[in-house]
Amino acid sequence: MTELRPHYSFRLFPFMRPQGLLMPATDAYVSIPPALVIRDNEGALWTLGFDQGGWRTGEYEYDVVRNGRKTGEHACRIEFRRAQVRIFGTAGWRVWNGHSFV
Repeated sequence: MTELRPHYSFRLFPFMRPQGLLMPATDAYVSIPPALVIRDNEGALWTLGFDQGGWRTGEYEYDVVRNGRKTGEHACRIEFRRAQVRIFGTAGWRVWNGHSFV
């Protein structure tokens, strides 16, 4: 498997870079927005990117970014609930299973 290159520059957007083992996991029940980033129990850093996906749910949707790489999904909200990352977008609520949103 080839390693994917980041879609966003860590130099321009340092908040998207994983911060290492010393950064604790985000508290339960945190949402983006208003939070800027979420760190899950695996140490991955989540945020919304800058590529707008449209206006489908009554809110603007942006690309979902994990460790600076686009996941291929768009959402208006990312939440960390019950130790799970989930997104809300056109397809409703979906949960990260470790590889993709289902």
